[in-house]
Amino acid sequence: MGNDLIDAHLAHLRALGQSARTIVARDNILRRLHNHLPYGIVWADTDEIQAWLAGFAGWTRYTYDGHTRSFFRWADGHRLDGNPMLDLPRPAHPDLLPNPVTDAELHTALAQSDEWWRTVILLACQEGLRSSEIAGLCREDITAERVLIRRGKGGRSGSVPTHRQIWARLAGYPPGPIVCGRDDGPITGRCLSARARGHFDAIGLPA
Repeated sequence: MGNDLIDAHLAHLRALGQSARTIVARDNILRRLHNHLPYGIVWADTDEIQAWLAGFAGWTRYTYDGHTRSFFRWADGHRLDGNPMLDLPRPAHPDLLPNPVTDAELHTALAQSDEWWRTVILLACQEGLRSSEIAGLCREDITAERVLIRRGKGGRSGSVPTHRQIWARLAGYPPGPIVCGRDDGPITGRCLSARARGHFDAIGLPA
């Protein structure tokens, strides 16, 4: 019953047009909670949920709380009798402190990386692109003036000014993806992020 309810909730999110990333995260978190609870997610009580969330900290706890809270708010009334999180206080929003790359770290990263990684690093540093935005970037999206971001944060499109160093590097690229995966196939933002952690660990820099 609990898994069926989770499936119905995910179908509801798809109907609303929620991003695939949000739906996958919601699915993983709810299944994890359902499998943890002694009687499953349908019969969860406030103390059990609070104890489960207490096992996490920082952004993980804040994120898990948000996904779980949204599920029970949706289910309350017409699928479940009550919301066990209604009186549960929301975790404090974690502090988000900037940790910009230093000039020395950037120099090291560029010096110890091949051309593929230099392109990725410069797109992140000079254009401020996230891994998913780099993975989705095509040559057709770049002019001497602007870099088009077809799907940015929150699913919105936008653009940023083209840095002269980026234009000098990419102006001669053929049409198609700027960054490819294995065998010149497409790469996802999640895969690129995971590879970046491994690469920066290998050259002794924080990811």
